[in-house]
Amino acid sequence: MKRSSDRDTPPRSKRSRSSLGRYDDSSDERITPERIRRRSSRGRSPSPRGRYPSESSHRDDYGRSREISDRAYPSYKVLCVSALHPKASDDVIKDTLYREYKKFGDLSIRISHDLDERVAYVCFRSSEDARDAKHSKPRIIIYDKVALVEAVYETNRSSSELYRRGPNKFPNYLHHVSPEDDPLATRTLFAGNLEINISEEELRRIFGRYGIVEDIDIKRPPPGTGNAYAFVRFQNLDMAHRSKVELSGQYIGKFQCKIGFGKATPTTRIWIGGLGPWTSISQLEREFDRFGAIKKIDYVKGDTCAYILYDSIDAAQAAVKEMRGFPLGGPEHRLRADFADLARKCVAVWQGALILKNSLFPAKFHLTDGDTEIVESLMKDEEGKHHLRITQRLRLDQPKLEDVSKRISSSSSHAIFLGLSGSSASVSNDDASVQTRPLRNLVSYLKQKEAAGVISLLNKETEGTGVLYAFPPCAFSTELLKRTAPNLSEEGLKEDHLVIVVVRGGSA
Repeated sequence: MKRSSDRDTPPRSKRSRSSLGRYDDSSDERITPERIRRRSSRGRSPSPRGRYPSESSHRDDYGRSREISDRAYPSYKVLCVSALHPKASDDVIKDTLYREYKKFGDLSIRISHDLDERVAYVCFRSSEDARDAKHSKPRIIIYDKVALVEAVYETNRSSSELYRRGPNKFPNYLHHVSPEDDPLATRTLFAGNLEINISEEELRRIFGRYGIVEDIDIKRPPPGTGNAYAFVRFQNLDMAHRSKVELSGQYIGKFQCKIGFGKATPTTRIWIGGLGPWTSISQLEREFDRFGAIKKIDYVKGDTCAYILYDSIDAAQAAVKEMRGFPLGGPEHRLRADFADLARKCVAVWQGALILKNSLFPAKFHLTDGDTEIVESLMKDEEGKHHLRITQRLRLDQPKLEDVSKRISSSSSHAIFLGLSGSSASVSNDDASVQTRPLRNLVSYLKQKEAAGVISLLNKETEGTGVLYAFPPCAFSTELLKRTAPNLSEEGLKEDHLVIVVVRGGSA
């Protein structure tokens, strides 16, 4: 019977697969809303029960919607930051984004100049870190301008392919093992494929953006036998790791740089990172004395790192090997470990002059703690010279000193320097009314006044501001030095010096 009814049915027109659903003026089979309604009404069940899906149908639909949703909204490990302030340099943008997002996990930052727009890519090692960062920081303020943060969803291509635009390729930017898990991680980096005539100053400028560079050793092969390479030693492992992540695959001069970890040089003194308010000296003693006799532990409550001096090299090597990745204070607080210099060095990063009234005092500042980028962004006069004029004094009263401490802890970034006498030959003085005097005269003056010199800092190009405090030897400055340069000898503290504190933001 069904066959007969089929025979009575007019034959269907034959159309190719490609013509289905296509608007065709010659066809009388146009798809219209009325035709769709008629077709769907024929298939409806007359039973009221059939109008409502069953419970199993609900589950199936939910599962399918979840699958569709997962396909439509894939995961992401990269955030795109756009609408950047035009006056903010690439380095300022990188440093700002690093400070804002570093707490969410290991990351690298790339700046891309596409046509007329500049955008930044924040690349995380895991999608969970990227998601937490996106939800916690959906907007970033750079120079009083709100930058937009958007997720870059992954497609079938690998995420690394999304950013290989033009000649700049970053093949390793997502392939960095965290220092807690990398047995080869050390504070010394190997930088290969460098120009044969590259200078130490140029390398120090490039690598110094990511931390304190203590030593650079450039190796130059004979002409025609290959490119130069260098070993760059940072103050600690965290600085080296950040530099490795940021500079891997970048162009230094004409060539794409190859970055890796160098060979560790064992010492009896080790550096331990990944600490915080949950850490105590007694806790460090309990965990680290099982490897051998400890001579000294340098740690201030709340700091993020400590230095431990052992009696033997074997004990120090065992501690670095066994305690790397150790969860001290919970599974989320894993340690980083590396060897350190027996005597921590303070690197001279600023040379110039302080000016008070009609006197110019040549000085050099050795960074003991904080952000090296402050030097280039703020510590210049209007002509770009390293000449800073003291315009105010701050009395060394306890309430005022507590206010300085609060500004240090609450600022977006700061730097602390040991200021020593500089060479007059390195300072140009074109003003005949200003006399060049030794730094000890300024130290004596501030001691006599029981005050610190104050300088308001301003970068007119970026509109960045800051405050510099020049403290003579006093209880406050001595405590700062002991905390940031614990191995500075007592003899060194007796030399005429200033403790320089620079705080980004605000005014005097």
